[in-house]
Amino acid sequence: MDALTYLESRCQLRRNVLTGETLYAIPNSDEYLPLSREAINTLILEAGREGVGLSEGLLKRYAESTLIAPWNPAEAWLHSLDEWDGTDHVAALADRIITTNPDWPQRFHKWMLQMVARWIGYEVAQRDVLVPTIVGQYGYGKSSFCNIILPPDLRRYYTDQVRLRSTSEVHRIVTTNLLTCIDEFYQENTEQEVLSRYLFSRSTPVFRASYGVTEEPRTNYSAFIANTGNLHPMTDAAGAAHLVCVEIQHRIDIATPVPYEQLYAQLLAEVENGVDYGLTDEEREAMAVQNSPFQEADNLVKMVTMLYATPPKGKRVKAKDIDTIVDRLMKEYPYWTPGEHVNQDVGFALQEAGFARSRIHGRSCYKVIEKDPRKLDFVEEPQTPDKDGLDNNPLAKALLSGLGNLVKK
Repeated sequence: MDALTYLESRCQLRRNVLTGETLYAIPNSDEYLPLSREAINTLILEAGREGVGLSEGLLKRYAESTLIAPWNPAEAWLHSLDEWDGTDHVAALADRIITTNPDWPQRFHKWMLQMVARWIGYEVAQRDVLVPTIVGQYGYGKSSFCNIILPPDLRRYYTDQVRLRSTSEVHRIVTTNLLTCIDEFYQENTEQEVLSRYLFSRSTPVFRASYGVTEEPRTNYSAFIANTGNLHPMTDAAGAAHLVCVEIQHRIDIATPVPYEQLYAQLLAEVENGVDYGLTDEEREAMAVQNSPFQEADNLVKMVTMLYATPPKGKRVKAKDIDTIVDRLMKEYPYWTPGEHVNQDVGFALQEAGFARSRIHGRSCYKVIEKDPRKLDFVEEPQTPDKDGLDNNPLAKALLSGLGNLVKK
C-alpha cells in the first residue's frame, strides 16, 4: 500500500475555513482534533509499524493540499439543528433592549439575518450592511449582551479585541470571526479608524501567506455590533447609513437563558426561504433621521441647540447658570475638549443661538428649557393657564381698568 492510500484510509482530514487549522479524526469517529506535531508523529510511527513509509513531508503536503475538504463550523452547526418551531425568538432577544426607537426590533432582526447569511455563503450588499450600536451608561450590560448573541458552540469565533493599525488586520478579523464587537465605539477613534473605513466602504478581504507573492480572496464571515457610553458616537453621514443607534435607559436582561438552537433555526429557515435582509429606501431615510441625534455636533452653537430650547412666550422658567449648562455639555459630549475660557465660549454660543442672558448674583444665567437630544422633534409644552393671572381674576382686572368694569355674573 502506498503512503497516500494508507493515509486516506487511516484518518480523515478537514480544514477549518475560519482559523485555517487542519483537523483530523480516525475513521468512523466524529471527534476531530487539531493535527498537532504529536498527532503527525503518531501517524508516521503507526504507518511504519504496518510497513508503510509515510514521511513527514508527504503528510504535510497532503494536509496543505486541495485534497482536504473545507469545513465551516458555523454552517455545520446550523445544519445540525432541529426544524424551527415557528416562534419568533429573534423578537424576544431584541426586546431585551428597552429603547424608544420603534424600529429597533425590525432592524435587529435584519442584522441577525445578515449575520447568518454570511455564515452560509450568501452575499450582503455593502449598501445594506447594518451595525447595531447600543448607547448607554456603564453597568447596563451592553458588552455582556453582545457576548451572549453567539451560541456557546461558536463563541470562540467572537472577538471584542479591536485595536487595528492596517487594512490587513481588519481583513484578518472579518475572515476569522463570526461576530466582532466594537467596544466603546467612536467614529473618530484612531484605534478604530481603519475598521470604520472598512465598514462604511468595504473592500474584499485578501490573504497573502508569509513570503508569498499572490493574494488569495477570502470570505467575509463576521458581522459587527458596537456599544458605547458616548451619547454621540457618529461624526458623519457615512455612519448614519449603516449604524442602528439605540439608547438604553435600563439594564439589559442577560440572565434569562437564550434558546440558541431555536433562535438560529428560525434565522436559518428565514434566510433559506428568501426573507429579505436588504434595506429599502424608506428604511434608509428613517435610519438617517433616527441616527441624527447621535451625531456629534461640530460647533458649540449646534451643541447647545441640541440640548436646549427657548421657553414658549409667556412661560416662566428658572434661569440656568452657565456652570450647569457646561456640565451638561461635557456629559453629553464626552469627547468635547473645552477651551481655557469655556464659560465665555459657551455663553457666546448661547447668545448666538438666541437665548436670553441675565445676571443673578453676579453669575451669567440663561432662560432655557432642556431638550432630550435623542428625541427627533422637540415639542414645546402647551401653556397652562396661570391661576394667579388676570384671566382668572376678574377683581384684579376690574381694579386695573376701573371698578365700573366689575360686573356680577
